[in-house]
Parts: sequence; C-alpha cells; structure tokens
Amino acid sequence: MTLFAFDVPDDVRASYVRPGQYTRLELDSENGFFVLGSREQRSPWEMVIRSGGGVSDRLLAKSPDAIFDVEVTPALGAGFPVEAARGENVVVVVTAGAIA
Repeated sequence: MTLFAFDVPDDVRASYVRPGQYTRLELDSENGFFVLGSREQRSPWEMVIRSGGGVSDRLLAKSPDAIFDVEVTPALGAGFPVEAARGENVVVVVTAGAIA
C-alpha cells in the first residue's frame, strides 16, 4: 500500500467536508474511485492506494517526482455522519483496503 498525495484546486478542496467522502480519478482514460484520507478542506488530498489494476496500478507505476495530469472530481458522497456521533462512543470496523 502506498500513500498518494496531490494538490487540488481550491474549489475542489472545499468540496471535501466530512470523513468518508471519496473522489473519482481519471488517468489515461481509466476511472477509479478512492476514499479521501486527509483532513477535510485541506490540500494535498491523500489516499492509500494498493495494486489492484486500473488507475491504481497506473498511479503506482509513476515515479514519485513525476508530473502528470489526473482528472479529479470534487468530493463525492455524504461521508460519515460525524455530527450525530459527537460526544458518543463510536466503533469503527475496517475491512480490506478501506483503511483511509
């Protein structure tokens, strides 16, 4: 697994408001969905990527200092209802590659 981080424009950055949201990346005409793992409304956006084909493998094949174009959507999904859990005990169960 590899931590992948990239800067996003201010309007895209502002769309990330709650943990559990995700984004769609397009690279070389391939699409992939990735859960955001960084703090909300901050750049760079971070995600943990593992080999599994498609966009993941294309990203992992890039040199760490490579410059390339990736199309990214604003943050998608409602995320986790953290406001409803404030002040309560919470159990988080993580499976497989969903560790972001």
